[in-house]
Amino acid sequence: MLLLAVVAGCANEVGPENERVVINVPDRFSYSINNLDEISDSERFEWENTGTRAEIEILQGISQGAALLSVQDAAGTILYRDDIADGNDTVTEEGVAGTWIIEVGFDGTSGAFSFIVSKDD
Repeated sequence: MLLLAVVAGCANEVGPENERVVINVPDRFSYSINNLDEISDSERFEWENTGTRAEIEILQGISQGAALLSVQDAAGTILYRDDIADGNDTVTEEGVAGTWIIEVGFDGTSGAFSFIVSKDD
């Protein structure tokens, strides 16, 4: 029974079957993921933004659960935090340039989604 619980727990994490693609270059971060099946996991990325604002574009096909996107500036201030399923494109409030943190949290997420965070000119 213990083995079954461990195997079942691993099945709910992001893995190669999810075809995750991350492109992380200064002033542009893109993330896409597919084949989500009740995933509960989280990922954290450092991203260099030479600007003080970021534009966020979301394309989502979430059929179940939630996926939370959070963007923090170099001072640790959360400038954006929303459920990706809401599909809200936006521009963040002004923050501090430098190394920003992008976090993605999965809560029973099924489906697929992608987003781009880029320096707002």
